[in-house]
Amino acid sequence: MDQKTRHMTEQKLRDDSADHIYYELFMLFETAARLRHDPTIEGDWVVTNALIEAFTIHARALACFLYPGEIARHRPATDITADDYVVDGAMWRDARGRPPRTLIDVVDRTGKEIAHLTTGRKPAGSPLKQWSPEPILQALFGPLKVFARHARADSLDLSVTAFIAAPPDPSSETEGRSVAAPTDLTTERHSGITHVSTTNVPAPVDLRKGDAS
Repeated sequence: MDQKTRHMTEQKLRDDSADHIYYELFMLFETAARLRHDPTIEGDWVVTNALIEAFTIHARALACFLYPGEIARHRPATDITADDYVVDGAMWRDARGRPPRTLIDVVDRTGKEIAHLTTGRKPAGSPLKQWSPEPILQALFGPLKVFARHARADSLDLSVTAFIAAPPDPSSETEGRSVAAPTDLTTERHSGITHVSTTNVPAPVDLRKGDAS
């Protein structure tokens, strides 16, 4: 238990997990599901880009939550991390292991290609702009399951432990499909865009606009 945790009650940690950790998990899976399974987004670059950007931002948040020392080396003191929730930090980190290359790349690419304007952005049409949700989900849910086993019983809301124990089934005929991220659109690519309605799915409890920032 680190210094920050000693000033956070179990109720505060549990509330944060219900409000924020669950939200990250929910949005990660919902955006991935739409990217892989929703045929109505085909050809709609605005919706596709928005889903890619949301998916990668939530993936980065969870990667930094799980690996604050290795991936989020310059994190603010106010960040919530897995270390706040576990019984024994050293045992948790040993069981979790080092961050997989997939998650290191997600954090790096999201920072350079989505969250910030940098020279690291790929040119339009580059195959390096592809994103594959499936390997990212797999890279996250291994350590998430380890985290749930090491978390203190009263610190995690049941919605979080249930989600980690039985996440939505990611398998489908489009499993493993890479999705293009044309974040630097040319004028020609704006033609033919149509409105896409979202799928009706249950939202997290106490979903707030501020959580989407």
